[in-house]
Amino acid sequence: CMLARIGGDEFALVIDHSVSHSEIKELGKKITQALQVPFTMRTGLVQISASCGFAIYPGAGNTVDELMDRADFALYQAKSEARGSSVIFTNKHRRLIKQKSKIELALNQSVKNSELCVYYQPIVNGKTGKTKGLEALARWYSPELGDVSPTDFIAVAEKTGTISDITLHLFEKAVCDLKHWPPSLYLSFNLSAHDVMNKTTLQELKRIIDIHGVPSRRIQFEITETTMMNDLDHSSKVTKTLQEQGFMIALDDFGSGYSSLSYIHKLAFDNLKIDRSFIDHLLQDQRSQGVLKTILVLCSNFEVSCTVEGVETVEQKNLLLALGCTQMQGYYFSRPAPIDQLDLTDSNEDVVLTNSTP
Repeated sequence: CMLARIGGDEFALVIDHSVSHSEIKELGKKITQALQVPFTMRTGLVQISASCGFAIYPGAGNTVDELMDRADFALYQAKSEARGSSVIFTNKHRRLIKQKSKIELALNQSVKNSELCVYYQPIVNGKTGKTKGLEALARWYSPELGDVSPTDFIAVAEKTGTISDITLHLFEKAVCDLKHWPPSLYLSFNLSAHDVMNKTTLQELKRIIDIHGVPSRRIQFEITETTMMNDLDHSSKVTKTLQEQGFMIALDDFGSGYSSLSYIHKLAFDNLKIDRSFIDHLLQDQRSQGVLKTILVLCSNFEVSCTVEGVETVEQKNLLLALGCTQMQGYYFSRPAPIDQLDLTDSNEDVVLTNSTP
């Protein structure tokens, strides 16, 4: 075969090989296993992982460009579905590309046509049932495509570079809503990896709240654990700068990625959000309960709050309260909804969500 480095940490293989999918998958397995063997550097023992994407001629394409693009698409699928795996480009992926192309074309017009909107999901004190803040969630209804899942269009927006425009558009909508909320409520807003890396976007976020006269202390930015770990030093600088400007920072989706307690002391954040996958088996798993207790103690020692996502049953809520966690979010309290469907009543320091539905 011919082996070439095509940039960064990506390499290409051109091979004359059987078209049997099982044999190609076996080749991919051998490659990834070989790359997983630990090796020693001056700094210590290092272990890496790799994923493979294959495109078979002529089924996947007749030209070099087509084959490279489709091998790259298969690689992207491998990395997103299960890192360290191998994926072969098939007709299923061809349909996905066509669908993503439609989404990409429609998404370019979505901001201009005001098709994107914001839903909100309450962040609740599980003990009192009172709402502390509302997380903004992007929703898109396309006249051409109908309802498009955020999972689909956010991924396309990140890949095409339109995510920053969408972030700023939705953030301004959310800030305008926030101005009409009781003063005790805060807005929790998600930032993508692209937003965190884009200095201009971060400056625009601050400019938007200044224009609308909203204090930064009423805004919490949620940044995923994976985004933080992509560039720990840069992320740490960004979060510290945002905190200095008065914003709150939430480390989102903890438990879905690295879940490492060793790096948390390096990050500046005010709230740790535990991913819903972490509590799926909490009722049956004593070990998970012990880990959650440890995280709660850690948060207490760091003087940061802790929110558990994905609470769907009264049993989960009661167990979390027994373990010492009071701040929660999930369908048990309320599904995401437009702001005009959330009937909020001011109650001194807390705000009661009056239409919460299990």
